[in-house]
Amino acid sequence: MRDLQLGEWKPITFESARSAVAMARAGGDSLVVVVSEKGAPLGLLRRVLERAQRTATSWLEGAGGSAR
Repeated sequence: MRDLQLGEWKPITFESARSAVAMARAGGDSLVVVVSEKGAPLGLLRRVLERAQRTATSWLEGAGGSAR
């Protein structure tokens, strides 16, 4: 999003012909992407994204972050 000069962005969820996709920042320049089949509830996809985002951010800020 930075390259498009659209400013800060929040998590985004969208559907394609075959799947649903949710994306969010995980700290720094990291990105978390969660994909589900199209029929899955978007609320569930969003909750999984939030959990993945917290886990990734925690890992990047902890011992895992020193491996960058």
